[in-house]
Amino acid sequence: MNQSEGHLQSIVNGYLSRIANLNVKHESYLIRTLREIKSEKQSWNQHPGIYYFAQNDVIKYVGKANLDTGLRRRIYNQIEAFGEVDRWDTVIKDDSVTCGMIVFPSDDWQWIATLELLLIEKLRPEYNKRLP
Repeated sequence: MNQSEGHLQSIVNGYLSRIANLNVKHESYLIRTLREIKSEKQSWNQHPGIYYFAQNDVIKYVGKANLDTGLRRRIYNQIEAFGEVDRWDTVIKDDSVTCGMIVFPSDDWQWIATLELLLIEKLRPEYNKRLP
């Protein structure tokens, strides 16, 4: 195994190059649309990525879906959850709420955690309990 400083630099250069060239897609749906298309296969279903909920153009929650979970499972777990009355329920029961997603290619899943942390830190969404 090559553990030289030159090899380390090569890994870092590859890392930085992949970040600069990430091929992510941004998609957005109304919650009511997601409920309507639940049984349909979507291009993003099994992909990892970031998802968020926006109510009246205010980001309420940011989450991530890892490679082993996929966006479909995470998003539908959120919109079918039961929250505190007059709190999370006011978001998921509002048909005008937007659910956006930043879909990552499966082989670039490792970048998701840093983007999620950055978005939570900068946006401070109301329903993210583990704020940095």
